[in-house]
Amino acid sequence: MQRVAAAGGKACISKLGRALIRLSWLPGTEVSGKDARDVIRCSNMLVDDAPYAILVNMRELRSLSIDARYVFGGDPRVLAAAFLGSGPMDRVLAAGSELARHPTRFFLSESEAITWLLEHLQEA
Repeated sequence: MQRVAAAGGKACISKLGRALIRLSWLPGTEVSGKDARDVIRCSNMLVDDAPYAILVNMRELRSLSIDARYVFGGDPRVLAAAFLGSGPMDRVLAAGSELARHPTRFFLSESEAITWLLEHLQEA
């Protein structure tokens, strides 16, 4: 599995399939716009600038800045984004994603999230 570090080591991006990646954050991370831009840059390198779907592990994330939400929601290469959380706080952090230019959805189950992302990849 291909894997790269991003955002100064606060994030890990791994390739789950040809056009499917997973983004995980260190526990307690506060995500800034600068972090988001680096994650997007690294994600696009990992998929060779091709369109992709992304599974974002929101568990134990402390905060997500407005600038970071804007950056993540505006990436034209993202076909769909699934946010994986473990409770109400994670759902709140993912709430701003409905303004993204691509489909988004919050999940408590990783397998359901991946199934949803694969459906979007098949449609593309």
